[in-house]
Amino acid sequence: MVTAVSPFNYNVSPLTDADTVEQCHQKAVQIDRDIKRDDNQEMLCIKVDWE
Repeated sequence: MVTAVSPFNYNVSPLTDADTVEQCHQKAVQIDRDIKRDDNQEMLCIKVDWE
């Protein structure tokens, strides 16, 4: 979850993990049904390489 605090300041909080971007999108649909987001919040899937 990305929350815009100001135009150039963002807070990022991971909501779940996934092995693929497709899994992330599937989980995001389920999470979006269960939470209320404010106008300054957006969920996104991004691939992170831990190596």
